[in-house]
Amino acid sequence: MAYKVVYSRRYGGFGLSPKAKELLAARGVVQGGYDDRPIERHNPHLVAVVEELGGKAASGPFAQLAIQEVGGVYRIDEYDGYESVIEPDGYEWVDPRVVQDEPKCLD
Repeated sequence: MAYKVVYSRRYGGFGLSPKAKELLAARGVVQGGYDDRPIERHNPHLVAVVEELGGKAASGPFAQLAIQEVGGVYRIDEYDGYESVIEPDGYEWVDPRVVQDEPKCLD
């Protein structure tokens, strides 16, 4: 099953516009905190509001909201407010049980 996740693809960080907050409140969703992070990014009401308004109208002053589909567990990596949605298969894992050829020193 696929899930939709809201994230910000702009430096500055996640944030919602007053209109998006109003629509969420009308749906019974109240977020808190100084940067709106307590709302789960896969919350169906949040996703619906962003889809309804569009990313630009739903975004706070420093955000550029977008939606990405995920197949299950995910995490949001953030650097200076720019966010990326990461799934487990998005990483290259290192398995310590597998030993490659010994590295050779270059003289």
